[in-house]
Amino acid sequence: CQSGDSPMNEPGTLRTDHLDRNRHTRTDTTGRFHLPHNVEVDFAFVIHELGCARTTLDRLRRGPVILEPWGRVEGTLRVGDRPGANQAVALYSGSLAASKADTSVAFCYQTNTDAEGRFAFEKVPPGIPTLCRVIRPTPGPTGPFEFSHKTRITVPSGATANARVGGEGHTV
Repeated sequence: CQSGDSPMNEPGTLRTDHLDRNRHTRTDTTGRFHLPHNVEVDFAFVIHELGCARTTLDRLRRGPVILEPWGRVEGTLRVGDRPGANQAVALYSGSLAASKADTSVAFCYQTNTDAEGRFAFEKVPPGIPTLCRVIRPTPGPTGPFEFSHKTRITVPSGATANARVGGEGHTV
């Protein structure tokens, strides 16, 4: 994905290339952190090797944040009645523009299928993201692209979701 508003474009890794340095921090060895008092944000993403959370800054200041364990997504891409070999698929959810009530962690991941059309995404925030095929009219990792065969899936906390993209169309 090439989404400029997704704080996670790689599994389990918070992007810092587009974030204001005064708006992100790391905890110390005891789990404590410090943000400048003038930070004006509505929510915080908490990313850890074991899981993630999205919470309000007020709740973050009041007490411990309970992380949800990462989920995993695996599946197959079909193009017609054949495996979608060596094709791009994407998994995405939310955006930084989400409402204050939304507790999902925004992300946008992309991977390629293998020769049998199989794919997997590790360290996926639990929730209901969209899974789809990525179609690029010109070869290469940059340039225009479209999402096709969008499918909403449920990613359980600490478990694997199995999914299938495509393979349900009609020959014309």
